[in-house]
Amino acid sequence: MEQNKPKRKVLGSEALGELLGRMKDGTFKDIINDWKWIAAYTRRYRAAVIIYTLLGILSASFALVSAVASKYTIDIIRDIVVDLVICHRTTYDVIVMRYVITTIDNKI
Repeated sequence: MEQNKPKRKVLGSEALGELLGRMKDGTFKDIINDWKWIAAYTRRYRAAVIIYTLLGILSASFALVSAVASKYTIDIIRDIVVDLVICHRTTYDVIVMRYVITTIDNKI
């Protein structure tokens, strides 16, 4: 029935109130103890854990950079195609107008 329990605010922050509440009831100490156990258990593999973590962060960063680069590449190609279509359309309009003018000129 935690939903009916009033939220404790510390300095206007419910999250800070929740954290302080967990520190008082011992839950926070359990989390710290779990992290200490994980650190002790992985002591022999610490270098590998650090390397794999850094590789994961690096690969996520490259994925984001790749997505942004792809977006810019697509925008550049789209602008070039639009410019070519506009240029082609303008050339086509000029040719049609010349034909119409010469046809009208020949009839007069």
